[in-house]
Amino acid sequence: MLKQIKKFAMKNSEIRAISTKILNLLSNNHKICGRGKSIDRTVRLKNTSVIDKGVNNKITIGKNSKLDKCTFTFYGDDNEVIIGENCLLCNLNIWIEDKNNIVKIDKNTSVHGKTSLACIEGCRIDIGEDCMFSSDIDLRTGDSHSILNSEGKRINPSKNVLIGNHVWVGHKAFINKGSVISDNSIIGACAVVTKEFKEKNVAVAGNPARIVKENINWNRERL
Repeated sequence: MLKQIKKFAMKNSEIRAISTKILNLLSNNHKICGRGKSIDRTVRLKNTSVIDKGVNNKITIGKNSKLDKCTFTFYGDDNEVIIGENCLLCNLNIWIEDKNNIVKIDKNTSVHGKTSLACIEGCRIDIGEDCMFSSDIDLRTGDSHSILNSEGKRINPSKNVLIGNHVWVGHKAFINKGSVISDNSIIGACAVVTKEFKEKNVAVAGNPARIVKENINWNRERL
């Protein structure tokens, strides 16, 4: 009977709209937004959840995007997640702590397996257009705990992470605070990225990652 009710509700646009508003009210002031203040009818969410332990947190999802097994977790206020149009995100976990963080995933980007984005202390994670993430990838703006010098001063502040347009991130890559990857580049499998790579069209690999190829590009298809 429950399945029949759910099936009927999904077919009825008015009931579906009311259900969405109720869920938003019950989830502690979070907003899942497409165009305006509701999910665009072209967005598809499957097994996706929001855990919101703050106020005034916002998620915007562009039209024609599809999310499966994704989780958004907020422990703080005034944070924002922006997902562009035509994104395909599978098993993505976005974890945000503290205030005024921004996580942006631009249009036509895809995540194909378990990937974690952790943004803390008012930082930004920017992922450009037409990027492709493999699986078991970690990207974070901070260490979550303090490292102190001999005088007791903290020496590991959090930093933004910037990924350019058309970047392919390989299996089990780790992208640390302060990392920059420029357009049309590749991050190799198991690479540990810890610094800025401002050169475009490069492949970086290793631990710590370094440039292993220049003047390259990549295509989603096997040409």
